[in-house]
Formats: sequence, C-alpha cells, structure tokens
Amino acid sequence: MGNRASKINGTKGKRLNKFGLVNKRKRDDDVESCLTTVTSDSHLFDENFSSVSTVAESFHEFDGRTYHDCPNVLYHLPCDLEEMDRLAAEHFLWKNLWGDNFSAPIELLLSQKRSKVLDIGCGPGTWILEMSCTYPIASFTGIDLCALQPISIKPQNANFVNSNILNGLPFEAQYFDYLHQRFMLRTMSEKQLLQEVIPELLRVTRFQGVLEFVDSDVHYVDAGPLLRKMTSEYIKYLKSKDINCTFNRLICFLLKTEAVNDTHYEQKLFPMATDSNKLSELVAENEHQIWLALRPILAPQMNITNTGYEQLLEFIFKYEIYEYKTHIRMHRFYATRVRKID
Repeated sequence: MGNRASKINGTKGKRLNKFGLVNKRKRDDDVESCLTTVTSDSHLFDENFSSVSTVAESFHEFDGRTYHDCPNVLYHLPCDLEEMDRLAAEHFLWKNLWGDNFSAPIELLLSQKRSKVLDIGCGPGTWILEMSCTYPIASFTGIDLCALQPISIKPQNANFVNSNILNGLPFEAQYFDYLHQRFMLRTMSEKQLLQEVIPELLRVTRFQGVLEFVDSDVHYVDAGPLLRKMTSEYIKYLKSKDINCTFNRLICFLLKTEAVNDTHYEQKLFPMATDSNKLSELVAENEHQIWLALRPILAPQMNITNTGYEQLLEFIFKYEIYEYKTHIRMHRFYATRVRKID
C-alpha cells in the first residue's frame, strides 16, 4: 500500500503510514519548508480571529477510541490522532481522484490579497495547509470542533478556530469570500442543517462570494448483499438521529432560500475495487477504516460481537466489493451568494 501511495502523492522514499501518508512529524516538516514562500504580512488575519477556541471540549473513550461528548453534537466518528491521520490521507486521496482541491472558478479570487477563505469542519487542517501554501496572499481559516490542527508549524496565512458551528460562527457577517465544506452532511440533524448551519454559512459569506459543498452518498453503487445490509443498519442509525444526508436535500434548501445563484453541480462514480487502479484500492481502504470506526455504534445495533463485525468487514472489502464491482458516488456543488435570507 505504501509504494502505491508514494506514486500517487509524490512521497517516494519518505516514511509512510498504512494509508501511504507521510507521518505527522514529516508532514509538519514539509509544511514548514513552504513557509519561506508565504507572505510575512502580519495583517492577513484580524487579531481577534487568531488561534481562537470557543469550545469547552468534552470527550469519552470507547473501545480504544476517543469520541465527542457534547450534548448537541451528532458527529459520530472518533476525534483522535488515528482519525486525524485518516482524514489527512483522505484529503490527498480525493484531491487525486477529482484532480483538484475545489471546483468553483475562484483562481483569480485566491490570487488577490485580502481574499478570505473558510473551511467548515477542517479536521486536521490538511486542505487549509495545502491551499494556504498554494495561494500565499489569500488568508485561510479552518474551523472544527476538535483541536488537532497544527499550532505553530503552519503557513502565516493559515489560521484555525476551534468552535461548534451549532453555536454560531465567531465571525462578522459577510466576512468570507469563499466557503468550503466537505463530508459534513452526516454530522448534523436535518433541523440543525436547515435551520442553523446553512443560514449561518450564508450569513458569513459576502455577497458575490462563493459557497462549495462536497460529499458522498451513503448508498454504494453495485453493492453486494452484505454491504447493503451494513448500509441499511447505518441508515437506521442516522434516521434515529434525524440525520438526512441526501445531497439533493442540501441543494434544494439552498435554492429555496433564493440566497444563491450561478449554481453548478457535478457527480462522479469512483470504483472501490479494480485490479488495475491503485487509487480505487485506497478508496476501499478509506471506506473500510470508516466502517471500523463505526463499530461501537453498529456492532451492538446488529447484535454481533466486535470480532464478528470486523470479520464481516474483512470479507466485504477483500472479496464482495470485487465480485460486485462496487462504486462510491461523490457530489460537488457550488453557488454564488446573492442576497440575505428573509
């Protein structure tokens, strides 16, 4: 797996973890090496937005993993270094599959000084770190509930805020020129998404600014019977939390607000099991790790042991996805912010 990933991400000869990602210390070294190309302008960020934390963090340990323990937070994947490593690897995986870090026509915007970018649910901050090195005169802010982003070894135009978006964003209205959100639809209830999150995202995006959303379907394309069973159990759990992660639901609500126009939508199918495609094997590995992280929820719900759960996943990702040629469907959508919500 490591040799395959080195070809994909240009990491040949470097120390890799099981996802083919350079380990955290090495990643920090690589980020530090790009600092010389980053502007030294001390006014890229407002001081009141630098190194902000508005979260009273609360966690619990379960089955060897760390999870959020906040009353209104429905994020059900772990919040620990293992998960941050997976998310960092996932960033490079999907960048390679899509061929870029964004689809909106914002190249000119990002090349302008004072342009401001917000990444919602930034995780370990990999997207922010790469984008801030690529576009050194724009300012980038990542916001996440979990404080596992770099503190000192980062580009000067990259900033991280630890905050719960369900309590509102700690930014003034129309502050950002471009807003990016990826893989967040399964982390909040439909009520939270439609009544709290989307209005708040629109509030902090300036008029003529751009919002972009990226996510995947819960259902797989051409899934075998065991994976369909697993997906059915997961959807049962999501429904119990009023989580509706249908991407079209998000688009419909945004259009209904009449707060956006100039919309663009695309979807792609990515294979999880082809002998000739190394990236597809990394997609399958990433999905496998996500399902393993859901074990504390799904194993009791399915009334099977942890060992039985792991064996089931092992069979699915070693054999079944190859037999059925299973794919994952991804979505991207961007729109221009045009008016206030009534």
